[in-house]
Amino acid sequence: MHNLAQLNGAALRVFGFDFNAARRDRRGDRACLSNWKNGHLCPETGAPAQRPVMRYDGPWFSTAIQAGTTMNKIVDNNVNGQVVPSNIRYTCEEFPARSFIEGGVGLTGASAASTRCVGMSCAPAGTVPIVKSEQNWQGFAHQNLRNELEAVVTDAQWGFPAFDNTNDVVLFQWATITSVNGVAAKVSIYYLFEL
Repeated sequence: MHNLAQLNGAALRVFGFDFNAARRDRRGDRACLSNWKNGHLCPETGAPAQRPVMRYDGPWFSTAIQAGTTMNKIVDNNVNGQVVPSNIRYTCEEFPARSFIEGGVGLTGASAASTRCVGMSCAPAGTVPIVKSEQNWQGFAHQNLRNELEAVVTDAQWGFPAFDNTNDVVLFQWATITSVNGVAAKVSIYYLFEL
């Protein structure tokens, strides 16, 4: 078994992906409460400062919220008298993610995940082009991570026949790699053992 301390210069951390949806939601909902938007000011004002809001077409021009918004909608842009809707709003993002057993409030309920304001699509159905933002990409990446982990542990040749995809936890190593390549989120699997 190979133990990689780094992958392409990025430090690796071990997390457990939780296949139990009820546990996942219970942990996450306690970190990002349903009334979070009523008591958490966005954009972030403390340290670290609010990062630029990313959309499918790059960073949005502002991190400010729309005047009079009741849903943390990020301000629209006005370009030469033409209103360009942001079609994104702030939502609560927790790390570690609720999909990980370490995420949300953790296994014992005593951990405190870091929460931040990040963008998510709030575009009306049928909006063209389709607007996506950080929360959308993260959801996509976590679903792909789940699919890849499940494929590994259920592989007929060297998988785990007793694996329960509604209750088990799969350990994995996580690295955050930032790259300017036009790809919002990507899941790459590197096998750390001999086949």
